[in-house]
Amino acid sequence: MKGQASPRHERLRRGLTLSVVCLLLLGLSCSRTQADLPGYEQGAELSVRRGSLTETKLLTGVLRATKAENIVVPRTPSWQVQIRWLEEDGRRVTAGQKIIEFDNSAFAGTIEDKKLALTKAEKEHLQQQAQNEAQEAENVFQLERSRSELEKAELDANVPKELLSLREYQDRVLAQERARVALEKAKEDLDSFRKSANEDLAIYQATQEKARHEIRLAEEAIRALTLSAPRDGILVTSFFRGAKIQEGDTVWAGFTVARIPDLTSMEVEASLSDVDDGEVQMGMESVCRLDAYPELEFPGTVREVTPIAQETAPRSLRRAFRVMIALDRSDPERMRPGMAVQVVVDAHHVSDALLAPRAALVLGDGNARAVLANGTEQPIKLGRCDALECVIVAGLTEGTRLGTARALKP
Repeated sequence: MKGQASPRHERLRRGLTLSVVCLLLLGLSCSRTQADLPGYEQGAELSVRRGSLTETKLLTGVLRATKAENIVVPRTPSWQVQIRWLEEDGRRVTAGQKIIEFDNSAFAGTIEDKKLALTKAEKEHLQQQAQNEAQEAENVFQLERSRSELEKAELDANVPKELLSLREYQDRVLAQERARVALEKAKEDLDSFRKSANEDLAIYQATQEKARHEIRLAEEAIRALTLSAPRDGILVTSFFRGAKIQEGDTVWAGFTVARIPDLTSMEVEASLSDVDDGEVQMGMESVCRLDAYPELEFPGTVREVTPIAQETAPRSLRRAFRVMIALDRSDPERMRPGMAVQVVVDAHHVSDALLAPRAALVLGDGNARAVLANGTEQPIKLGRCDALECVIVAGLTEGTRLGTARALKP
């Protein structure tokens, strides 16, 4: 229809309009000056100045307590025990307050059986002792009887030989010898019985002592499986198999299930990537900020850097050095072990040096150059740099006016 553009003409018109808009935007972007770049005010002038430069390293870490009361699993006849109840992590506790209870059913279920076994052993001991006393009395009686018979036989044998017939005399001498042998046997029987009886009673006593010892161990284990706080503080539970320990976990004797840290003495454990080996050293000053309270600053000093980088996680290709930072002060009201911390370390400090803004430097191709105010480039030798400036070792003098290396030319 007349007065109505065809679809083809409409598409051409829209394409032409879009092209014009793109050309206008390109022209505007090409006309940007140094003042349009972020970080520079209108009319700002770049130049070489003399001053100090501090290169910093940003590390991440966590809070640690330098001192803490460890709560460990007690040693019991059973090597492993299960946690039946555990106080909440981070809860404030007082000295003597129950904080953890382990399952004692393995001991409580057998302690009555052990007591019954002890009662039975004591009863059998008394019975055996009574029997031994009766048997000993019988043996003593036999001994006295044998002694009397020997005395009688000796009297008969002491009658003069002339008053008796030869046969009667020989019978009396033989009876005397038999009585002497019977007495010796009675003595041996009594000694042997007493020795055997004492050994039997010792066995009964040992059995009872063993039963009493087992009962005592079970009772001590039951008492030991309930732990109380040794002092006032914040309870911090340990990690177990990659997660915070909790009720139902089975742990072994000697394992530290929780700690009560001394919040008045805290430190930071941070990580330094192995690619930054040597950049952080002992004695360097730092500023630590808690992620939970970023507005607060806690000065500190690097007190330790491990000599060997270790895996940051099992089977990880990343390696890092452990950096320990001693804090100048702690905040017990806010600080808790395990809190995330950002650490800014003053790694390197240069005083009274020539400094040039990085915006005026070309650094990417290995040959450092400075862009002068007239647009030419001057080869330079650089020292250390921070995020904004670099130390000029050679190639520029103080007060040299510079241009920006990022300015776009039309």
